[in-house]
Amino acid sequence: QSKFPFTANYEKTDNRISTDFADGNGSVSQRFGFSQRYFRPEGEAMLGWNRSTHTAGDGGGDLQDGLQLRIAHRLDEHRLQFSGDRSVTRHDLSGEDSTQDNLSLQYNFAPDPSFSVASMANFSRSNLHLQQGDSGTRLAQLSSNAFWRAEDEPVTVNGGVRVLVAE
Repeated sequence: QSKFPFTANYEKTDNRISTDFADGNGSVSQRFGFSQRYFRPEGEAMLGWNRSTHTAGDGGGDLQDGLQLRIAHRLDEHRLQFSGDRSVTRHDLSGEDSTQDNLSLQYNFAPDPSFSVASMANFSRSNLHLQQGDSGTRLAQLSSNAFWRAEDEPVTVNGGVRVLVAE
């Protein structure tokens, strides 16, 4: 198995019909993209991009681009993982568009089966440009959870903290 697997894809759907009774009906959709991965004993990484287009019989259409990045790294009892996504959609006839961004960072620490800590930072943002006006949202979150179980006693302790900011 390759340490650097690459995948490319292409798909097209054409359901247009042209007869004396129904000229210009239907639509054409296309999707294409790639992903490049990298594997190693301590972790892995992936970069991917794809584009989807949809063209209606009336000439209007939509375009959506997606970008993804994932990175994971392990070192003994530590595990760190980052992921980021971006999606952009555009509508030809209306001039409307939207953007969605997501970033996430996770850290896990488990020195033995009786103790572990899992922490996460997450950020999300969306922006909409519509005919009625613009709008956007932002969300930020930090959380951490710790777990401990006594080896010789029937005692388990679990605690966590979470901070969430939305605007």
